[in-house]
Amino acid sequence: MSARILVVDDDASIRETFERHLGRSGYVVRVANDGQQALSLLAEVDPALVITDVRMPGLDGLELLRRVRESTDPPDVLVITAHDDMRTAIEAMRAGACDYLVKPLDLDQIDLLIQRSLRERSLRG
Repeated sequence: MSARILVVDDDASIRETFERHLGRSGYVVRVANDGQQALSLLAEVDPALVITDVRMPGLDGLELLRRVRESTDPPDVLVITAHDDMRTAIEAMRAGACDYLVKPLDLDQIDLLIQRSLRERSLRG
């Protein structure tokens, strides 16, 4: 069974890029355009990994991260942003992000982070 990944970003081109790239890699990908939509999809999708932007209208990525991490057996959360802000990076890591990346994104690096996250998740049981 392929791992399920939920991608959350208010930028349609980022969502489409992830959807195409990760789909070609064999993952089941669902997308949401904001944190609120992502929360409503979580139970349905039951992702192994959530990839979320930080700055989005309404419910931002850091609040989404906090809410996701409160659930039972939460997925890992990879936080991405266009703004290289050390305070936000520290906040994301303290809130439980598995990693934090600054756009523009290197898809090879993303692939490695996803593989690491899924491998560690399978070891946790």
